[in-house]
Parts: sequence; structure tokens; C-alpha cells
Amino acid sequence: MPRQTSLPGVPAPVGPTRIYRVHGVSRDLRRAARARAVRDGTTLRAVFVQALTEYAAGGWTPRPDAGARSTSA
Repeated sequence: MPRQTSLPGVPAPVGPTRIYRVHGVSRDLRRAARARAVRDGTTLRAVFVQALTEYAAGGWTPRPDAGARSTSA
């Protein structure tokens, strides 16, 4: 049985490019990040992987999101 390659409502990957949607990230921010990645000779995927790797290892902690909901009562 072939595996499902995409979720309903999410574009399927075409060729070597994969499309990932991150909720709450504006188009302007994505475009600016992509433009910088191109200038730096890298990809957004590499930027995300490095950021996630550093975060998982405890080497980077983002500032709290001012719009985030509090989990405390």
C-alpha cells in the first residue's frame, strides 16, 4: 500500500522541494528569511534545522511570545 505523501489541504511535495507551513509565520517574514538565506548561500530548511538543533540541545532559548497564551491559572 503506498504511503500518504501529504495531508489534506497541504500541497504535496513536488520534486526535491518540500513545502512546510508553520502557523503564525507571516508571508513577509518567510520572504525576508528566504532572501537572507539565499544571500548567505543556504536554504530555509538549513536555517530551520540549525535553529531546531540548537534549541533541542539547550543552546538557544527564544524570548517568550508576547501574544502567547499563558498556561498558568
